[in-house]
Amino acid sequence: MTQIEAARVGVLCSQGAQGTAIMRGLGDRGVSARAIGRRPSGAPPNGYCADLGEADQLLVAFQGLTSLCFTMPLVYDRKTVRRYARNVAEAAVKAGVRRVVFNSNTRIPPSPTDVAGFETRRDAEMILRESGLPVVVIRPTIYLENLLAPAVLHGIETDGVLAYPVPAEARIAWLGLRDLGAVAAAVLEREDVTPPVIEVGGADLTGPELAGHISHRLGRELAFVSVAPRDFEAGLAKVLGEDAARGVAGLYHWLQRHPDSGLMSGSETQARAGIEPTSIIEWAEATWPSSSNGADRS
Repeated sequence: MTQIEAARVGVLCSQGAQGTAIMRGLGDRGVSARAIGRRPSGAPPNGYCADLGEADQLLVAFQGLTSLCFTMPLVYDRKTVRRYARNVAEAAVKAGVRRVVFNSNTRIPPSPTDVAGFETRRDAEMILRESGLPVVVIRPTIYLENLLAPAVLHGIETDGVLAYPVPAEARIAWLGLRDLGAVAAAVLEREDVTPPVIEVGGADLTGPELAGHISHRLGRELAFVSVAPRDFEAGLAKVLGEDAARGVAGLYHWLQRHPDSGLMSGSETQARAGIEPTSIIEWAEATWPSSSNGADRS
């Protein structure tokens, strides 16, 4: 029996940045996980290829699993997301999966909104819960790795500006992908972690405070600039396409309209999963490990 056949934990959509972080988190805990990818060209070695739109493929990929972690890809069409969630739920039930951990990609406001990025994830959560499976939802805040997007990184390293589409005064519990992986792995491995929702994140920081922490690592001052979400969306469309960019940017449009919502602040990372969040300084040191001025990234 191969290691992948012996695996009892599966990671669906394992190819993206979030799925990769979750696979790494499980590996760090010594847990052998089955990687389940969406495309033949991207399926991991000895992993399974399964399209979220094909319930039969998912059923095959889920055979023998007891726990499943599911990260929704950057899809924001409501009908499509609902179909994906139903396929995953139905296949998991038929395969005998006993527990699902769903990474919603984002925090979700308590009341319905007109934002597809929120409402499609709310739909997916509901569908998974209605399957009757025990479901733990991980709701992350904004990822620190978003600051490494080319346009943002150029501003940090060349222009002395940290430009991002959030209100400067909004307190955000910025989260590293490594911490997402660690939390997901802890929840998958420990069946005693059973809250319905875990909101994960790091320390709450305003935009200028975030810039100040990164400035400390780089050894030079950074100014925080709140970018207009429409400009952010236009740049993102060149990379992700218009539909995905619109879905992602919708979250930032909402945050600009509700700067005092507190949606992206606060964290249950340590209390619920026993994971100590990585500090911004630690993250910055890992991102710029050999440079005191940010000019030499390795």
